[in-house]
Amino acid sequence: MTSAAPAVALRDALSARGFAMAPLPAQVRFGAGAVDALPEMVDALGARRVLLVASAGRDALVARVEALLGARLAGRDRRAVMHVPADVADAV
Repeated sequence: MTSAAPAVALRDALSARGFAMAPLPAQVRFGAGAVDALPEMVDALGARRVLLVASAGRDALVARVEALLGARLAGRDRRAVMHVPADVADAV
């Protein structure tokens, strides 16, 4: 059995049954000024550290968000894609 086997079994079980989740605290905001409001949103949610997930080709936006978050930035993952290929999802 490989180290990926438990993750594959979990993925298969969830795919067969389906699932729903409501991660809290969470907030979705869009529109003019939404990015600039990020530090206030993080404070309002009571978050201390933020993981930035972005797709490739968003360098200017990532740099802007990193500057806004400052020391709150816990890390970044630039592997996000619209539809995640199975081999990428399985590797995580």
